Amino acid sequence: MADEGWISLHRKIQYSSVWTDPNQLKLWLYCLMKARHSKGKTIWNGEEFELDKGQFITGMYSLEHDFNLNVAPKKQVKGRTLWRWIHGYEDRQMLTIESTTKYSVITITNWHEYQDNDKQMSNRSQTNVKQMSTNNNVNNVNNVNKLVVDGTENNPVDLWTNLWGFPNGIAQ
Repeated sequence: MADEGWISLHRKIQYSSVWTDPNQLKLWLYCLMKARHSKGKTIWNGEEFELDKGQFITGMYSLEHDFNLNVAPKKQVKGRTLWRWIHGYEDRQMLTIESTTKYSVITITNWHEYQDNDKQMSNRSQTNVKQMSTNNNVNNVNNVNKLVVDGTENNPVDLWTNLWGFPNGIAQ
């Protein structure tokens, strides 16, 4: 379930401490993508857990495996380092960690503020519906048809260059 859908990413992330280090940014994005978007059950290491929105379950070795999947050996990050970074996020109040000897439940702080889409959709539903229903490929086809119907451009090269906005018919 955590591997489906999308997350919201606020532009102010570029002013946060994770922005300056690509691996820490990747780890933060990993946390956001692993967190549940709705309350429900999760299976981890054969056990079933009930998690709330914004929570996920992991351990140091699981985190190391997931983070380094398909990464060249020279660029892999050790689990201890990742876990230290996770605790740094906790120190900066980006998340909280509830640990046992077998696993940790991580809760993203302010999950509801940035990831709950109910209020965003209701506040901007008209705009979102219009944005989702606009298909620029359809508009491009309509523009080509208009040019042909108007009879102003019949040469296929002129149609193509006018459609894509190249001056004097020269592709750059």
